Amino acid sequence: HDFTVNYRALFPDINARHYRVDIFEAGMLWSGTRWVNGDRFDLTQEAFHAAEGLQCAWTALGAWLSSWSLTPSKTQVARARAELQDVLGAFDKAWVRFEQKYVVELIDIEAKARGLVTRAVEEEQKLQLLEADSTDEGCEELREQRKVLLAAVSRLNSAANLRWKGHHDRGADVLEAALAVVAHHNTPQSSSGASGEDPRGERNVRLVLAQGVVEAFASVREYLREVPKWIDSVHPHLCNNTGLVARMTAWTESWELSARYTEPAELLQAMCRLVQKLHEARRVMPALASMCDDCDVELFLVLPRLVWLWFLTEPSGHGALIRRLVPHHFIGEGDAAFGRQLLEFVVRFRRVSAALAEAPGIGGPVLPPDSRL
Repeated sequence: HDFTVNYRALFPDINARHYRVDIFEAGMLWSGTRWVNGDRFDLTQEAFHAAEGLQCAWTALGAWLSSWSLTPSKTQVARARAELQDVLGAFDKAWVRFEQKYVVELIDIEAKARGLVTRAVEEEQKLQLLEADSTDEGCEELREQRKVLLAAVSRLNSAANLRWKGHHDRGADVLEAALAVVAHHNTPQSSSGASGEDPRGERNVRLVLAQGVVEAFASVREYLREVPKWIDSVHPHLCNNTGLVARMTAWTESWELSARYTEPAELLQAMCRLVQKLHEARRVMPALASMCDDCDVELFLVLPRLVWLWFLTEPSGHGALIRRLVPHHFIGEGDAAFGRQLLEFVVRFRRVSAALAEAPGIGGPVLPPDSRL
């Protein structure tokens, strides 16, 4: 009756014997320590003594079978039957005692391992209650509870998402910034004068990244609202739950992407200039527009080349983004601190461009001078 739904499925009839190999191996090859999600759990001394009892009963059964005569008399058969009943009865009792103690302790360990999920569920429920009583997304109480929830999600993420383990979590700060961006976009005043105030389209870039963060956070919350219905089915090794891992991965990638390309401001500006240039290229190259609209696989071959061309034509203004993409080709701290290979690449490009510009009938672009080259 102490068994959970999963274990009751493994032992459907409590009155029948279930000599499972995994239970037998656990008793014979006893190890009192279990590691789950990086945490150590020790089984009790009672479970250890139950395992010892099972080992002794198994040894006694083996000893009795070894002593059995292949040509017994009728008297020996009658006596042996009684002895065998006693030996099997003792083994049965030892098995039941160990099985019950071992499985109940495993259930307790699994419940503690799922504690990361249940704590996150509790914090999400608290946030729901606060949201029901408040219409202001930016109120301090809601901000604090979102921060508490995301701290629980961060611990859950570290256990479930092995790629994320050991990373510094800035999700709470990024989420608050994203919520502010989305809230501003949804106000009636946000659309007035947008084209004059935002010539590079920074608002749109911020909005797209912010919406990704908010949507990923909403997906995590949806999972936490649904998981109590089947909490006993959650694998205690949290990395084995594909739905949980998928949401944790999407959440992490969304806020990391937003932080990566909106901080610092120079990087956001470089991104916006790149997006502006790509829109210009779409207008003069219908094939590129078609690739973008269809998410054609060729786009991911063409796009890196366009980024390089954009950088090479004016390297001074776009170093922040290129440094983020190929940091090993920079030396020092500044975005203009090109490494030797990158500097040679820029020089060669400018020489070829100059040659094309001077060639009759071709008329390549005339590049602006660069004092470093």
